[in-house]
Amino acid sequence: ADKEPLYYGDLVIQMLSESVLPEWTIREFKIISENSCSYPRMMRHFHYTVWPDHGVPESTQSLIQFVRTVRDYVDRSPSTGATVVHCSAGVGRTGTFVALDRVLQQLDSKGGIDLYGCVFDLRLHRQHMVQTEVRNQNQNQTVAHWRTQQCSDLVPESGSVCSDPSTEP
Repeated sequence: ADKEPLYYGDLVIQMLSESVLPEWTIREFKIISENSCSYPRMMRHFHYTVWPDHGVPESTQSLIQFVRTVRDYVDRSPSTGATVVHCSAGVGRTGTFVALDRVLQQLDSKGGIDLYGCVFDLRLHRQHMVQTEVRNQNQNQTVAHWRTQQCSDLVPESGSVCSDPSTEP
């Protein structure tokens, strides 16, 4: 599975593995600095391949699964360093991904979310996060889909109550 290394200045990058799935690809890389005695760095790259630039993914379920897959890896690998999320411009799809990751974590821990507050907070740190109204609508649909899915899995005697997000003010 090893590929030939590529050289970028003093950096040597070698892809160790690649798992091509229907909607995303996961690659493992080894990065070495030739001018340093440091140990090689390992990097896992998650590439969501069905999200068009300036558009939205066709499936909210697919996007939720992708965000969860990345979050699960990050949570299981706390000592691997920083997590970098980036698209071509670094604001539209990046902002949508980061916002969905944050609100899904809020739903898991608190049972409620503030989607607009989340996007507002992201925009305080980087302008234009979650670029278009279509992406805002897609985020709402994705969160509504997730909540509906969670509600259908509840056992009545659990005492948990989910409401239909489309009927909330």
